[in-house]
Amino acid sequence: HVTILRSQLPFKRYKMALRHYLIRRFGQANRWLLYVDIDELLDYPHSDRVTLPRFLGYLRAGGYTAVIAYMLDMFSDKPLTAVTSHIDDDLKALYRFYDISDIVRMDYYFPHNQLPTDEIKAYFGGIRRILFDPQATRFVLTKHPLFLLDGRVKPLFVDEHFVRDARVADVTAVLFHYKFLADFAERTVRAIQEENYHTHSDDYKKYHRILQQSPDLIIKQPTSHQFVEMGELIDNGFLYMSAAYHRWATQQTPD
Repeated sequence: HVTILRSQLPFKRYKMALRHYLIRRFGQANRWLLYVDIDELLDYPHSDRVTLPRFLGYLRAGGYTAVIAYMLDMFSDKPLTAVTSHIDDDLKALYRFYDISDIVRMDYYFPHNQLPTDEIKAYFGGIRRILFDPQATRFVLTKHPLFLLDGRVKPLFVDEHFVRDARVADVTAVLFHYKFLADFAERTVRAIQEENYHTHSDDYKKYHRILQQSPDLIIKQPTSHQFVEMGELIDNGFLYMSAAYHRWATQQTPD
Protein backbone atom coordinates (compact mmCIF):
# COMPACT_ATOMS: atom_id res chain seq x y z
CA HIS A 1 0.00 0.00 0.00
CA VAL A 2 1.35 3.41 -0.97
CA THR A 3 -0.01 6.73 0.31
CA ILE A 4 1.01 9.91 -1.48
CA LEU A 5 0.48 13.20 0.33
CA ARG A 6 0.78 16.65 -1.18
CA SER A 7 1.00 20.00 0.59
CA GLN A 8 0.54 23.48 -0.82
CA LEU A 9 2.77 24.94 1.90
CA PRO A 10 6.24 26.05 0.76
CA PHE A 11 8.72 23.27 1.52
CA LYS A 12 11.49 25.78 2.19
CA ARG A 13 9.67 27.12 5.25
CA TYR A 14 7.72 24.11 6.48
CA LYS A 15 9.95 21.15 5.61
CA MET A 16 10.65 20.08 9.21
CA ALA A 17 7.03 20.58 10.26
CA LEU A 18 5.90 18.43 7.32
CA ARG A 19 8.38 15.70 8.19
CA HIS A 20 7.33 15.65 11.84
CA TYR A 21 3.71 15.46 10.73
CA LEU A 22 4.44 12.30 8.76
CA ILE A 23 6.01 10.68 11.82
CA ARG A 24 3.07 11.65 14.04
CA ARG A 25 0.55 10.37 11.51
CA PHE A 26 2.18 7.11 10.46
CA GLY A 27 4.48 6.25 13.37
CA GLN A 28 3.21 4.06 16.20
CA ALA A 29 4.36 3.85 19.79
CA ASN A 30 7.01 1.18 20.42
CA ARG A 31 7.29 0.42 16.70
CA TRP A 32 10.19 0.92 14.32
CA LEU A 33 10.09 3.67 11.73
CA LEU A 34 12.19 3.92 8.58
CA TYR A 35 12.58 7.46 7.29
CA VAL A 36 14.34 7.77 3.92
CA ASP A 37 14.31 10.18 1.01
CA ILE A 38 12.89 9.19 -2.36
CA ASP A 39 16.38 8.68 -3.81
CA GLU A 40 17.68 6.45 -0.99
CA LEU A 41 17.65 2.66 -0.54
CA LEU A 42 18.56 1.08 2.81
CA ASP A 43 20.64 -2.08 3.14
CA TYR A 44 22.60 -3.61 6.01
CA PRO A 45 25.28 -6.27 6.59
CA HIS A 46 24.17 -9.88 6.05
CA SER A 47 20.82 -8.79 4.60
CA ASP A 48 21.10 -11.80 2.28
CA ARG A 49 20.36 -14.05 5.27
CA VAL A 50 18.87 -11.65 7.84
CA THR A 51 15.38 -10.48 6.90
CA LEU A 52 14.23 -7.06 8.06
CA PRO A 53 11.95 -8.53 10.79
CA ARG A 54 14.90 -10.57 12.09
CA PHE A 55 17.13 -7.51 11.96
CA LEU A 56 14.62 -5.51 13.99
CA GLY A 57 14.37 -8.40 16.44
CA TYR A 58 18.14 -8.33 16.92
CA LEU A 59 18.01 -4.59 17.59
CA ARG A 60 15.23 -4.98 20.17
CA ALA A 61 17.01 -7.84 21.91
CA GLY A 62 20.12 -5.69 22.22
CA GLY A 63 18.19 -2.72 23.56
CA TYR A 64 19.11 -0.56 20.57
CA THR A 65 16.77 2.20 19.43
CA ALA A 66 18.46 3.63 16.32
CA VAL A 67 20.68 2.56 13.44
CA ILE A 68 23.27 4.82 11.85
CA ALA A 69 23.38 4.64 8.06
CA TYR A 70 25.85 6.26 5.68
CA MET A 71 24.80 7.71 2.36
CA LEU A 72 26.74 6.17 -0.53
CA ASP A 73 26.42 8.04 -3.81
CA MET A 74 25.91 5.62 -6.70
CA PHE A 75 26.55 6.54 -10.33
CA SER A 76 27.09 5.18 -13.82
CA ASP A 77 30.25 5.30 -15.93
CA LYS A 78 28.58 7.50 -18.57
CA PRO A 79 28.70 11.29 -18.97
CA LEU A 80 25.73 12.89 -17.22
CA THR A 81 24.35 14.05 -20.57
CA ALA A 82 24.28 10.42 -21.77
CA VAL A 83 22.38 9.10 -18.76
CA THR A 84 18.73 8.23 -19.40
CA SER A 85 16.19 7.43 -16.72
CA HIS A 86 12.84 5.64 -16.76
CA ILE A 87 10.33 5.04 -14.01
CA ASP A 88 10.90 1.27 -14.00
CA ASP A 89 14.71 1.39 -14.07
CA ASP A 90 16.69 -1.14 -12.06
CA LEU A 91 18.79 1.45 -10.25
CA LYS A 92 21.19 -1.08 -8.76
CA ALA A 93 21.98 -2.42 -12.22
CA LEU A 94 22.33 0.96 -13.94
CA TYR A 95 24.22 2.87 -11.23
CA ARG A 96 26.82 0.35 -10.13
CA PHE A 97 29.76 2.53 -9.12
CA TYR A 98 30.74 4.26 -5.90
CA ASP A 99 33.77 6.06 -4.48
CA ILE A 100 34.86 6.19 -0.84
CA SER A 101 38.40 7.44 -1.45
CA ASP A 102 37.62 10.89 -0.03
CA ILE A 103 35.36 10.03 2.89
CA VAL A 104 36.16 12.29 5.85
CA ARG A 105 35.74 10.39 9.12
CA MET A 106 35.27 12.33 12.34
CA ASP A 107 34.39 11.38 15.89
CA TYR A 108 30.65 11.04 16.38
CA TYR A 109 29.59 14.46 17.61
CA PHE A 110 26.05 14.01 18.95
CA PRO A 111 26.52 13.39 22.70
CA HIS A 112 22.83 12.88 23.47
CA ASN A 113 23.01 9.45 21.81
CA GLN A 114 24.79 6.44 23.28
CA LEU A 115 27.30 4.71 21.00
CA PRO A 116 28.27 1.05 21.50
CA THR A 117 31.84 1.75 20.35
CA ASP A 118 34.10 4.63 19.34
CA GLU A 119 34.75 2.76 16.08
CA ILE A 120 31.50 4.19 14.71
CA LYS A 121 32.27 7.58 13.16
CA ALA A 122 30.49 10.46 11.45
CA TYR A 123 31.12 10.62 7.69
CA PHE A 124 31.38 13.61 5.37
CA GLY A 125 32.53 14.22 1.82
CA GLY A 126 32.72 11.42 -0.71
CA ILE A 127 32.43 11.78 -4.47
CA ARG A 128 30.50 15.06 -4.21
CA ARG A 129 33.38 16.62 -2.28
CA ILE A 130 35.84 15.39 -4.94
CA LEU A 131 33.86 16.83 -7.84
CA PHE A 132 32.10 19.88 -6.47
CA ASP A 133 33.98 21.32 -3.48
CA PRO A 134 37.32 19.63 -2.68
CA GLN A 135 38.13 22.06 0.15
CA ALA A 136 34.86 21.55 2.03
CA THR A 137 34.25 19.27 4.99
CA ARG A 138 30.51 19.33 4.40
CA PHE A 139 28.30 16.95 2.40
CA VAL A 140 27.01 15.19 5.51
CA LEU A 141 26.74 11.44 4.85
CA THR A 142 25.63 10.30 8.32
CA LYS A 143 21.95 9.64 9.01
CA HIS A 144 19.80 7.84 11.58
CA PRO A 145 16.98 6.65 9.29
CA LEU A 146 15.81 3.63 11.31
CA PHE A 147 14.64 4.27 14.87
CA LEU A 148 12.29 2.95 17.53
CA LEU A 149 9.50 5.21 18.79
CA ASP A 150 10.02 4.13 22.40
CA GLY A 151 8.94 7.39 24.01
CA ARG A 152 12.52 8.54 24.58
CA VAL A 153 13.91 8.86 21.08
CA LYS A 154 13.29 12.26 19.53
CA PRO A 155 13.23 11.77 15.74
CA LEU A 156 14.51 14.29 13.19
CA PHE A 157 16.15 16.31 15.94
CA VAL A 158 17.71 19.55 14.60
CA ASP A 159 17.35 18.25 11.03
CA GLU A 160 16.35 15.13 9.12
CA HIS A 161 19.74 13.45 9.63
CA PHE A 162 19.60 13.02 13.39
CA VAL A 163 17.69 11.59 16.32
CA ARG A 164 18.26 12.29 20.00
CA ASP A 165 18.36 10.14 23.15
CA ALA A 166 18.93 6.92 21.22
CA ARG A 167 20.97 3.81 21.92
CA VAL A 168 22.81 3.37 18.63
CA ALA A 169 23.13 -0.17 17.26
CA ASP A 170 26.39 -2.11 16.99
CA VAL A 171 25.96 -2.42 13.23
CA THR A 172 25.77 0.36 10.66
CA ALA A 173 23.79 0.40 7.43
CA VAL A 174 24.14 1.95 3.99
CA LEU A 175 21.78 4.29 2.19
CA PHE A 176 22.44 3.80 -1.51
CA HIS A 177 21.95 7.32 -2.82
CA TYR A 178 20.73 7.70 -6.40
CA LYS A 179 21.20 11.42 -7.02
CA PHE A 180 23.03 11.31 -10.36
CA LEU A 181 20.11 10.34 -12.59
CA ALA A 182 19.17 11.87 -15.93
CA ASP A 183 17.33 14.79 -14.33
CA PHE A 184 20.21 15.77 -12.02
CA ALA A 185 20.93 19.06 -13.83
CA GLU A 186 17.23 19.94 -13.99
CA ARG A 187 16.70 19.20 -10.29
CA THR A 188 19.77 21.26 -9.46
CA VAL A 189 18.34 24.34 -11.19
CA ARG A 190 14.98 23.88 -9.47
CA ALA A 191 16.62 23.51 -6.05
CA ILE A 192 18.52 26.76 -6.61
CA GLN A 193 15.37 28.61 -7.66
CA GLU A 194 13.39 27.39 -4.65
CA GLU A 195 16.29 27.46 -2.16
CA ASN A 196 14.49 24.73 -0.25
CA TYR A 197 17.50 22.67 0.83
CA HIS A 198 20.07 23.19 3.57
CA THR A 199 21.58 26.72 3.73
CA HIS A 200 19.46 27.96 0.84
CA SER A 201 20.47 25.05 -1.42
CA ASP A 202 24.15 25.99 -1.19
CA ASP A 203 25.30 22.50 -2.22
CA TYR A 204 23.15 22.68 -5.34
CA LYS A 205 24.70 26.01 -6.27
CA LYS A 206 28.07 24.26 -6.19
CA TYR A 207 26.73 21.44 -8.37
CA HIS A 208 25.37 23.98 -10.84
CA ARG A 209 28.67 25.86 -11.18
CA ILE A 210 30.52 22.69 -12.10
CA LEU A 211 27.78 21.48 -14.45
CA GLN A 212 27.87 24.78 -16.30
CA GLN A 213 31.61 24.33 -16.81
CA SER A 214 31.38 20.60 -17.63
CA PRO A 215 27.87 19.52 -18.72
CA ASP A 216 29.34 16.20 -19.92
CA LEU A 217 30.80 15.51 -16.49
CA ILE A 218 31.61 11.86 -15.80
CA ILE A 219 31.10 11.10 -12.11
CA LYS A 220 33.16 7.91 -12.18
CA GLN A 221 36.79 8.49 -11.21
CA PRO A 222 39.94 6.31 -11.29
CA THR A 223 39.36 5.72 -7.56
CA SER A 224 35.80 4.48 -8.07
CA HIS A 225 34.72 0.85 -7.63
CA GLN A 226 31.94 -1.26 -9.02
CA PHE A 227 29.59 -2.49 -6.32
CA VAL A 228 29.21 -6.26 -6.19
CA GLU A 229 27.84 -7.24 -2.79
CA MET A 230 27.37 -5.90 0.75
CA GLY A 231 30.37 -7.71 2.19
CA GLU A 232 32.78 -5.42 0.37
CA LEU A 233 31.48 -2.42 2.35
CA ILE A 234 32.56 -4.23 5.51
CA ASP A 235 35.89 -5.29 4.05
CA ASN A 236 36.78 -1.78 2.87
CA GLY A 237 35.81 -0.24 6.21
CA PHE A 238 32.82 1.79 5.03
CA LEU A 239 30.42 -0.09 7.31
CA TYR A 240 30.87 -1.41 10.83
CA MET A 241 29.47 -4.48 12.51
CA SER A 242 30.38 -5.93 15.88
CA ALA A 243 31.65 -9.46 16.35
CA ALA A 244 28.42 -10.21 18.22
CA TYR A 245 26.25 -9.14 15.28
CA HIS A 246 28.43 -11.07 12.83
CA ARG A 247 28.17 -14.27 14.91
CA TRP A 248 24.42 -13.91 15.27
CA ALA A 249 23.87 -13.13 11.58
CA THR A 250 25.93 -16.05 10.31
CA GLN A 251 23.80 -18.40 12.41
CA GLN A 252 20.63 -17.30 10.64
CA THR A 253 19.18 -19.50 7.92
CA PRO A 254 18.38 -17.63 4.69
CA ASP A 255 14.68 -17.69 3.82
